[in-house]
Amino acid sequence: MEGLFEAGRTRKLAIIGQPNVAARRLENPVVVPQLLSFLAYGTFGSTVHALNDFPEVRVARTAWSCSTTATTSWSGSGTLT
Repeated sequence: MEGLFEAGRTRKLAIIGQPNVAARRLENPVVVPQLLSFLAYGTFGSTVHALNDFPEVRVARTAWSCSTTATTSWSGSGTLT
């Protein structure tokens, strides 16, 4: 799950975190430095666009979908489905 709100160069990849759409930030992230830039564009110094670059309606819908997917992916039996 990636909740990148600010665009920029050498962006980190958030492995996990809770998006706070009202505050427009990712809380409690576990990140890998520069990996998002590399995965998206093939270089560690590439500029990556973020959620603040899109209209507010799309940001809220994206955050809700990611939250729903994460919630419904857990089967409750101790394993991910």
